[in-house]
Amino acid sequence: MNDTDWAHAERLSDLLLEQLEGLRLSEHTEAAILTHVARRLVQRTVELGEVIESEARELHDLSALQMATAIQALGPTIDRSLEHLAEDGRFGLFPARQPRRLPPPAAPRDTEATGTDDPPPPRNIWQASRRPRY
Repeated sequence: MNDTDWAHAERLSDLLLEQLEGLRLSEHTEAAILTHVARRLVQRTVELGEVIESEARELHDLSALQMATAIQALGPTIDRSLEHLAEDGRFGLFPARQPRRLPPPAAPRDTEATGTDDPPPPRNIWQASRRPRY
């Protein structure tokens, strides 16, 4: 890509964000829309990776073939991450297909090293002074 192509890409992303901000939606809704758009862009990138792979094989272009392979390998992972972001109850952008419960919090552990898995013995927080006070 040359500088002109990068400038077009930058302008397209700016236009999308300007249009989205112009709708005056809540941050929650805006994040949901951006997540959906990102998923569509990833899917389109993977489709283009298939075309690049086909052309690279015909031209025996190993560099382009590596790029296409990387796109096809990373695309589904990115899409799953975005899907998780959208559907996970902790993020709550879209309703989950099935409700998920958060795992219970881990029990607090004392950080004192005892050399065993046993919990440390209780400590006296306050001890009476043995010296008489004047």
